[in-house]
Amino acid sequence: ITRLVREAEPTIVQSQHFHMNLYACASARWLGLKEIGAMRSDGVSEVRACGAALGMLNLRAPRQIAANSRAAIDYAIRRGQPAERCHFLPNVIDAAQFQGEAKPRAAVTIYAVGRLSPEKRFDRFLRVFDIVRKKAKRPVRAVLVGDGPERAILGSLARDLGMGAEVLEFAGAMANTASVY
Repeated sequence: ITRLVREAEPTIVQSQHFHMNLYACASARWLGLKEIGAMRSDGVSEVRACGAALGMLNLRAPRQIAANSRAAIDYAIRRGQPAERCHFLPNVIDAAQFQGEAKPRAAVTIYAVGRLSPEKRFDRFLRVFDIVRKKAKRPVRAVLVGDGPERAILGSLARDLGMGAEVLEFAGAMANTASVY
């Protein structure tokens, strides 16, 4: 990693995933650069996924942390990361891409977009969607956009809830989700 960073000659090394924070820190510091670590969700699940000791190193090592939730920042501060080193960068959608009038439709389609992994709780989405579709006065369907380790589990849950392809579509991963939004 350090060799690749040296060849790229960046000013800053930014980790995009929490479990990579130590690599970003080590490379940046070895080369005299600045680094930014990453945190997502509430921070707890990321520390837990790395194991307590390694998770805390990934949390405390970066001189700056970019987090996509205030819960992650609060967690980092409670665990010893100075507040001035934590920066909130919310997930954003460029609303300018979606100009135009909404057209009324007979059916409603609900989209859920993300990595199909336990912390994203798509199981909860499917259970709530099942309640909505049974109580709705007009047709309702759902599209799950993404892929991940829980794809088979979610498919099984959908079948158990009686959701066929006419009700629920697993669209898979998409490089550009603008058309979905």
